[in-house]
Amino acid sequence: LEALLHLGPLEPCELGPKVLTSRPNMVVLVDQLEERGLVRRVPVVGDRRRLRVELTAAGKRAIRKAFQRHVPRVVKELSALSAAEQEQFGRLCRRLGRQDVEAAQSRTA
Repeated sequence: LEALLHLGPLEPCELGPKVLTSRPNMVVLVDQLEERGLVRRVPVVGDRRRLRVELTAAGKRAIRKAFQRHVPRVVKELSALSAAEQEQFGRLCRRLGRQDVEAAQSRTA
């Protein structure tokens, strides 16, 4: 859900590497999330054979609620790092995030 929230709709073959799972397992996961009403499969414009997975409104609410519970734990864990280490960690995370965003944008260009 987090990958879809930040990167937007993705094909299952694109989503699998983002969540470190195999293609067959990704199909099962998407099926389960779809059954729970958290995602839906939508056709790719111009190629009806392909599908993208996107969050539903319920999926967006669920991941945002999870973030609200998760953020305080992350803050607590990061307190073990010095201010300089926290800044470096933040820079590295932003760099990795930009790489994912750029890859997602190049797919839609």
